Amino acid sequence: MAVAVSHCKRFSSLFSRYYGPPIRWGDQQREYSQYSPSFREPVIQLEEINKFIKEVPAEEVEFMKIKAATSHETCSVFYDPTVGKFINYVMRKGMKEVAREEVEKAFTTVKHIQLRKYNEEKDEEKKKQIILSPFEIFHKAIANATPSLKVTKIKKSGTWYKIPVGITPREAKIFAMKWFVEVSKDKEQGVPFYSTLANELVLASEGQGKAVGKKLELHKLCEANKSYAHYKWT
Repeated sequence: MAVAVSHCKRFSSLFSRYYGPPIRWGDQQREYSQYSPSFREPVIQLEEINKFIKEVPAEEVEFMKIKAATSHETCSVFYDPTVGKFINYVMRKGMKEVAREEVEKAFTTVKHIQLRKYNEEKDEEKKKQIILSPFEIFHKAIANATPSLKVTKIKKSGTWYKIPVGITPREAKIFAMKWFVEVSKDKEQGVPFYSTLANELVLASEGQGKAVGKKLELHKLCEANKSYAHYKWT
């Protein structure tokens, strides 16, 4: 059996070398979910569970099809779905625990930065405005770095044009998360990743920083190419 498998792998590699990769229908690889559309997403947070119990009758829940929760989902008060997705973008080579530790260290650093500001501030009114929760800082930073438009390429008369188009909220949030990972990697030698990420999150929560700058650059590009926007429908 092992010999047959090795021969199949060898034949596949030789075929790809001389004839190229196998043809896929529509030049797109189709992905299938293990669950049918009739399955519902699992309810994780305690508040959502209590709301679900009140709104949905017990007779319906008894035979309801619900997807299994993933390994990282939990009803802990510290669990945040957006932070969980961000950890996936930080992760490299499947080392999720390392990525989680880096994000946790970044949140700890954010807490220290904000506490230092809080203790050094003399004005009581300004002191009350300082956000101490790293989770709140994170969500505010993501919101400030989230774009409202994107550009896509369209070919007209043999020329490629970059045209501004709308963007879905999910895709816009992905843009912001990837920008934070990208700018945090662009750091000085000897500076840890989590330290740069923490500083970027704090700056972005105040409407500053490189990630917010990337959003503004994208919006400027959309503004510069707005005269080509009608090519999307022609």
